[in-house]
Amino acid sequence: MLNKPEEKEIEKHWDKIWEKHNNKSQQLFEKIFYFIFRNQFSNKQVYKHLKNQIKTLNNKDFSIIECGCGSGYIQKKIGEKFNSQSDFLDISKEALKYTKNNLKKSKLKKESKFIQGSILSIPIKDNSYDIVWNSGVLEHFLENDQKKAFKEMIRITKTKGKTIILIPSTYGKIYLKMKKYAEKNGTWQAGYELPLKSMKHLIPKEYQNQYEEYSFGYTSQLHYLKYFFKNKTLIKLSIPILEILQNILFFLENKPGYFLIGIINKKWISV
Repeated sequence: MLNKPEEKEIEKHWDKIWEKHNNKSQQLFEKIFYFIFRNQFSNKQVYKHLKNQIKTLNNKDFSIIECGCGSGYIQKKIGEKFNSQSDFLDISKEALKYTKNNLKKSKLKKESKFIQGSILSIPIKDNSYDIVWNSGVLEHFLENDQKKAFKEMIRITKTKGKTIILIPSTYGKIYLKMKKYAEKNGTWQAGYELPLKSMKHLIPKEYQNQYEEYSFGYTSQLHYLKYFFKNKTLIKLSIPILEILQNILFFLENKPGYFLIGIINKKWISV
């Protein structure tokens, strides 16, 4: 299915990362964390902005796919709230395994599809979903592949649907400083990651006038203060404390910060 060598390399890389999440001891830590913080702060903020976009759709019986689904937590919540057809795509079989485990006790009424595939060559036909989205994916790719991913996601989005992408923003000054500090100390966990001030240059020309973007997440970036510590155990232990801090400072979240969100309101284009 994934016949390009570079896609095989990406698949192996993300399998390795998500395999750690599927580790029993890590699963125990995450179960405890999400039991205490059922609505993890940054996930809650992404959900809120997606929900606002969904409310502008004319179609209440909409379909949605997360391309690069990772944990699937946010889309699980969307599916339960709106009773949507909620499908999940990821290049990593380990990520899809993690997502399936998260959905075992979900209240989704429609059966989800779990598709292994790359966002550079999505194995889905044109105009399939009302909303196509991801968060925290494109920043790990070089520019040419980012353009491919945008083009592919737009391709499978229905006319009058939305393509929505969230990546780290250069407005997140605290995030940038902590990222640089962690890279210097060898504690950075996300590999190659390039934040952007704008994604407009990645959009196909014919969709430029259908594109809008803005930044938010001033408070969400405080999560990266965990990299103040050089010890991996202390980094992990600081996460719940920083989660509490973010919830206390929630009123700052809408200021430009960690997240850059780009939205294409797809309209029919004559050729």
